[in-house]
Parts: sequence; structure tokens; C-alpha cells
Amino acid sequence: MIVRDDDHAYRAESIAARLDIGRRQSGGTAAVCRILSTLGTMGTDSGEKRILLVEEHPIVRLGFIQLIQQESHLKVCGEAETSTEALEIIDCESPDLVIVDLGLKKSSGLDLIKVVQGLHPELPLLAVSLHDETLYAQRVLKAGARGYVMKHEAPDRLLVAIERVLAG
Repeated sequence: MIVRDDDHAYRAESIAARLDIGRRQSGGTAAVCRILSTLGTMGTDSGEKRILLVEEHPIVRLGFIQLIQQESHLKVCGEAETSTEALEIIDCESPDLVIVDLGLKKSSGLDLIKVVQGLHPELPLLAVSLHDETLYAQRVLKAGARGYVMKHEAPDRLLVAIERVLAG
């Protein structure tokens, strides 16, 4: 496969993948790309960390994206409003980190954290929420997230939390 990146450069990749296309229960069509293995890639690893952002509010997502992408080594590789979308993107994009809002459409971010930990225990998760840390942080960490940031914190606190979670 020949891939064109953001710098209009081309690289060749050999991958084994499966593309599943089907109907969503809520209507519409869903396409999920599952990378089975990478057989070889020409080029160098940029060291960029890929982040999936799971947040139901588009304006908040945009603010998070702008903040995260100010850092040259961080890239938002996907956005999701729901748990279902998040799971599809995780399978397709293989992010290095998932940032999960606890309040999602049709589900709980806490439930999503539990599901992701069951399916991908090595994938780091960082929870963000409007809810008071003293009430929710312990539950979130017990569910498998590696960090918790309240949305009223200064923006640099989110970046510090991202770095700490990525560092292990």
C-alpha cells in the first residue's frame, strides 16, 4: 500500500488488514479497519504519540484537539462521541492513549474504560470530567484509567497528565 502523509511525502507499507462494513443498530453504515499485522514499513518512526479523544461535545473536542496538537510529538488520531465509535476507532487506529470523558452519549465513560481495559489492557486511558475528583477519581482508577483530570483545571494540567500517563 502506498500512503501519502501530512507532509505530502509517500511511504510504502505492507499490511495485513480486514475491513468490515455493516449497518449500525442506530442507523447508518459503519466501517471498521482491523490491522492484523504490519509486515514492513519503509521510512522512520516519527516518535509521535497518537491520541483518541472520546468526548460528546464538539466544541470541547475542538479545544482539546487544539491544545494537544500544540505539542509536536502528540497527534489526535481520532474523535468519538460514543462508546461504540470509540471502540471502532481503537480497533482501526491503534492509538497510544485514549482520553475519555465520563459523560458520553448513550453510555458512561466509566463503562467504556472498563470495556477497553478488558479488550486492550495495555492501552493507557486518561479520564476527564466535570465531576468532582473526590467523588469519581477512585472509581475511574479502579476501572483501569491511569489518570483523572477535571475539566476546570488549567490547560497545561491536561498536557502534564497526558505526558505522565504515556510515560507509564
